[in-house]
Amino acid sequence: MREPQRQAANWADQWGIGWDLREIDGVQVIGHGGSINGFKSLLTVVPERQSALVLLTNSGRGDVVNRAVERWWIERELGLRLPERPRVTLDDTALTQMAGRYHGPDTTIDLVPDGGNLRLEMTAPGPNGGDPVAWPAETLTPIGGRDFLVTSGAGAGERVDIVPDRDDR
Repeated sequence: MREPQRQAANWADQWGIGWDLREIDGVQVIGHGGSINGFKSLLTVVPERQSALVLLTNSGRGDVVNRAVERWWIERELGLRLPERPRVTLDDTALTQMAGRYHGPDTTIDLVPDGGNLRLEMTAPGPNGGDPVAWPAETLTPIGGRDFLVTSGAGAGERVDIVPDRDDR
């Protein structure tokens, strides 16, 4: 379960069977998060240190708190240092190929090129469910060919992987 099965998308480095897998300062960190109807959860386990963290919030944007508490716990309690993600430069053509409107069951996301980054504008259910609202825009800074780091807004610190469709979009 803790052996890498494939490259993860935006939440970890690798994916095991049911676990996201990361390595921090040479130590394996595994976890699994979840969400439903205005709740966010996170389980992070560091087997080598015989330590675990469990978080549950009652907010649709609770992952912001979960990430901050997890970072504090990893750095302060475990003495591990989370790596900084290196920034890369993508040309306007690459950014324009990823720009556009993306739809989910109850979410619409517009990605707009913005000075070497992408601006994410999202309409989705409110923080505790309900009617869709326009969320404040967030900045996505490139850290790979299709990998981005949210560098402003409520999602700051999240990784985003823009996966092309059959038309390479």
